[in-house]
Amino acid sequence: MGSSEGKSIIFFFLMGSMLILSQLMSDSDYIKNSRIGSKSANFNLKIIIIIVFCTFILGLLFEIWIRTKFGVSIFTTFVSTSPSLSSSSIIHSHVFKSMLAMLVTDSGIYVPSNIHTGISIAQYIPKVE
Repeated sequence: MGSSEGKSIIFFFLMGSMLILSQLMSDSDYIKNSRIGSKSANFNLKIIIIIVFCTFILGLLFEIWIRTKFGVSIFTTFVSTSPSLSSSSIIHSHVFKSMLAMLVTDSGIYVPSNIHTGISIAQYIPKVE
């Protein structure tokens, strides 16, 4: 999982939330009777694949946008030193980690200092308000 504990926490949070949501959705009469519950499992899988693909493309566009903003090649590793050292590249992107860290920080949840969140990259990503 690399040198960062943040990736492990994000991974287990996403997996745990999916397990909880899948149980809630399978037990809920409201969802079973709705349009979502009446669709086949293949349809829901296709929707998830499309969402993941679009998220991946959006992350790559942010990586390219950061580099074009500074006038460097897209194959250059971007390093931010303020407030802490973080790096990101097209091949090993930390854009998602920094965006999730920004969401967690804005929600007021405490993140221990030993967990590298990549928050210094988040200052270069446009913030939706």
